[in-house]
Amino acid sequence: MWACPKCNRTFQKAHQMHSCKSYPIELHFKDRDNVKLIYDELLKAVNTKIGICQEISLPCCIHWYGTYEFIALLAKKDKLEIRFTLHREIKKPRIYTSVSVSSKSFKNCLHLNTVKDIDSELLGWIRESYFLKDWNYSTRWSINVKRFMDKISRREGMYIDIDFLSP
Repeated sequence: MWACPKCNRTFQKAHQMHSCKSYPIELHFKDRDNVKLIYDELLKAVNTKIGICQEISLPCCIHWYGTYEFIALLAKKDKLEIRFTLHREIKKPRIYTSVSVSSKSFKNCLHLNTVKDIDSELLGWIRESYFLKDWNYSTRWSINVKRFMDKISRREGMYIDIDFLSP
């Protein structure tokens, strides 16, 4: 992890390109009271049901961070656009686009028109995005340890219980 010395934002890669320019969060919602209500309800749901997140307001949008950035939010005239990355494409009517951003990642985008759009399906996708990088790390670590222990147990002719390593 690398923290920018100017803006104090953290990134996975050292010296990652970014904007240090901050933007008052209130300006995203000027004359958009309904969109602000949707935003506040989503933030409350994520903080209570998934994990605490930090809000970073930039001129273009708002980013939420857990351990890593996991969602971008754009206040539109009458709706809240959200964008999040998963290791799969979501093919649901409410997802208006799902774009491949790497060999294993998809940026999924949807609009929230009302507070009622914040449901268990949406929170499940956000939870998956929130823990995506943490899960990848712990899963890779577990798989590598399991392979190593399995190799040793076969070579030594003994059984080692490695089920405790399951993510």
